[in-house]
Amino acid sequence: GQGDRDAAARALGARRTVETDPFALAHLLLASGFLHLFAGERHPSLASELTPFLADDQPDLVRTAAALAHLASTHDLSPAAAKALPAALHEHLRPDTVGWCDGRWPHLVAAVARRLGDVAPVLTRALREDLEDSELYSTNQKRYWARITLDAAGLDVDYDPWANTPVRDLDDFSPPQQEIIRELAPFFIEFTGTGVPRGRRARLRWLGVAPPGVLEQLKEWTVDGETVRWPLWKIWQHERSEGPPPAEQSCLPPTVAAVLTDAERAEALLETCDFSYDLSRRFSADEENIVTDHIVTDHANDRLVQVLREILDDHTNEPASEPTFSARPLDLWAARGSEIPPAWDWYVRWRARKHMALLPIERREARVLAAPLPEDLTSNETGLRLPAVIGILDLVPTPRLLTWVFDAIAAQRAHCLARGQSLGNVDAAISQLLKLAETVPEVKAALDDARRTHDWIPEAG
Repeated sequence: GQGDRDAAARALGARRTVETDPFALAHLLLASGFLHLFAGERHPSLASELTPFLADDQPDLVRTAAALAHLASTHDLSPAAAKALPAALHEHLRPDTVGWCDGRWPHLVAAVARRLGDVAPVLTRALREDLEDSELYSTNQKRYWARITLDAAGLDVDYDPWANTPVRDLDDFSPPQQEIIRELAPFFIEFTGTGVPRGRRARLRWLGVAPPGVLEQLKEWTVDGETVRWPLWKIWQHERSEGPPPAEQSCLPPTVAAVLTDAERAEALLETCDFSYDLSRRFSADEENIVTDHIVTDHANDRLVQVLREILDDHTNEPASEPTFSARPLDLWAARGSEIPPAWDWYVRWRARKHMALLPIERREARVLAAPLPEDLTSNETGLRLPAVIGILDLVPTPRLLTWVFDAIAAQRAHCLARGQSLGNVDAAISQLLKLAETVPEVKAALDDARRTHDWIPEAG
């Protein structure tokens, strides 16, 4: 209620007058502004209280927070706040400081940046510097930092990562916005909601930085009775937005597929696996056959194999926990039986046997260990992971994994016995291991050797 807000404002004001730590003071200033922002009310009298914190002799972080608090509480910027904010933003609005505010932070900073006008290019340059050394900060910090910059440029960022916003023509953006898009297009950041293509490779083609592909082919089309000359991606997007979905599930709209050769259809479908222009949908059986025929068979199309490799190569430096393309490109590569280059190893999930089988054994082991394996061998997580690790031992029968399996079974067994719990899952794991030893010599040899130290291993037949 109002009374509680007034009491909180007085408490924050009293603390501000005695706090000397800049970081803590910045929090207090932001809290003062947010108190009124969240209540949906203006509080002009706070502006005079903030004035001392906007002075040139204050730390930049304090000046930034005071300027933002000024905006939050007055919906405006005083000359002093407008003067203080740019220098503070340039120095201290960095990815490693974004995380200490909630989701309103990007909106608030973007509003300030728009008001000042010249901050968006500065944010863009700072973001580009950080993206070029992307290991310095987490994916979440990168996401917020990018959204702040795009918001500041006046682009309509949608904070729902799955928002389905139509891609716009480049000319729909102002020249300053185009310049910022060009600066950030080469990096793996989210342009969700802006009308900029989601896929990095598609973005570069859309900008004209990279050579056009099948999706950028210009074709004549009839829209509302008029003949237009549009790129294929735009026709495809229009057809999907206009009519009902086809009776047979397909990725390509039938009207678009009809004007393409089989090779062009295969390339267009392959591009959807990289989320180019957000055109991805489930393939029909016919589409699956076309893609397979042009990429996997003995008479594969060299051009399409090269596109496939480009997609897989493109994500090797992506700063994410898993690549932002569908599983199909790696499935197609595996179906060709081609060797997986080391740079693609992080695409391979250790339970995906068809992909693991294409790696040398030391790289297979690295994928299992990257999971990583649980350290507490008595935990439920170990009990759940154990059958899966045993199930992959025929592909990765290395001493390190075998030792982990033996130690995990022993620990799980002792844990259950000590608590009077059922040994059903443990016995199932032992049976699975013994069955595997019948066909995998390394497992059999390791079992024979481990009998000296593990009493749970039955004597050899």
